[in-house]
Amino acid sequence: MKTAGNVPPSFVGEGVPRRSCRIAPKVELVAEARALGINVAQAAESGVAAAVAACHTERWLAENVTALQSSNTYVEQNGLPFARYLLRPRKVPQND
Repeated sequence: MKTAGNVPPSFVGEGVPRRSCRIAPKVELVAEARALGINVAQAAESGVAAAVAACHTERWLAENVTALQSSNTYVEQNGLPFARYLLRPRKVPQND
């Protein structure tokens, strides 16, 4: 099953335990989805999984903002650690 965005595969797919729930999407939206051949249940599941993944990402960023800022400040002041060992891109001759 194709998922939206960065949705972890553990949230969707076959063989994953399911819980029934009721949703009430707009009638026009469901009709258009069916006309386009979209599985409404799978689309709803992918949407919920994407929202859960986005919430986890937002929380992780909030919990780690101090460490990220510290790391960025270090790089701004000192450059990348071990930068001298990075491979330099080679100049490729152009065929004019």
